Amino acid sequence: MNIPATFDATLDASVLIATLTDYWTTIFPQVRHELSAWRREASRVADPDRRRLALDTLEEEGALAEGAAIFATLAPRRHRRNLVRLLVAWQVAYDYLDTLGESSAEARLLGRRFYSPLLAALEVPTHRQRSTDDGYLDALVLRCRQSLDRLPSVDVVRDIVRDAALRCIEAQVLTHATVDRGSAPLERWALMQGGGDLYLWWELAAGAISSLGVHALLASAALPRIAMPEALAIDAAYFPSICAVSTLLDSMIDSAADDGTINHQTTDYYEKTKQALVRIETITRQAAAAARGLRCGRRHHVILAGMTALYASLDDDPARGVHRAVAAALGPSAAPIRWSLRLREAASR
Repeated sequence: MNIPATFDATLDASVLIATLTDYWTTIFPQVRHELSAWRREASRVADPDRRRLALDTLEEEGALAEGAAIFATLAPRRHRRNLVRLLVAWQVAYDYLDTLGESSAEARLLGRRFYSPLLAALEVPTHRQRSTDDGYLDALVLRCRQSLDRLPSVDVVRDIVRDAALRCIEAQVLTHATVDRGSAPLERWALMQGGGDLYLWWELAAGAISSLGVHALLASAALPRIAMPEALAIDAAYFPSICAVSTLLDSMIDSAADDGTINHQTTDYYEKTKQALVRIETITRQAAAAARGLRCGRRHHVILAGMTALYASLDDDPARGVHRAVAAALGPSAAPIRWSLRLREAASR
């Protein structure tokens, strides 16, 4: 009898529909409102270079904040507003510092300290202090602190999410340092994170630099009565597999544009495109199993499918075959998500 499989497929479809409905009808409008507010804040930065960088980052990377907000579908409705504000603000701060760090000698000099606002954003709220960008980054940090502090399980999650954020920062610093120091320090650090028996070192580095695990943990802070073992299980599910898929797919998108530049692309370490496809597809299947093993596993699986569908839906995707094969590895849930993204893009135009 195939009743269990039929039942699972039906339940998967209902969770997919519920997740997409929640996102597009309640969460996405708030994300657009939050991003508009941050554009106004960025436009007040007096320094013209910093102002342009902040605004350009919001324009070019705003979709990442939109994607981060889908984690709010994991939370009870009464906590979603604070969670969306937190997810958007932390991702905007992450992208802003990442963009600034790519071209800043100060970032290479300061290393981890340059990205310390990302850790400060997860601490207990304190008074606001002005910074060199007229308070833009400080405002993002304060928004994160205040929103996180209003979530019911913040005390359980705070240390775990800070460790995940620190992992992102260390990976970011070492990745930027490959320009001057080569890949050896990044390789050594990546292998120290564990998982070298299942993953190649650059796949571990790819998982470390992704912010998806941070967002999943921030979302867990909105769950009442979460226990520390469950929060640790979320971190283990996202790093390295789910996070690695995100970075590797993004690297496939950027590889053509960055060809001939000094920009670091994780997928460049694969010998051939075929090897990349096989490895990424394998990691995707591992990620799917990890997602389904969590509480609200079907929702986590939808988030993973949505992330892969995002890349597969791009019209100018230079690695369309890879992305669509990976999306197919997740089953039928990726297709309706891909079409919803296309409809959203058409509506925007």
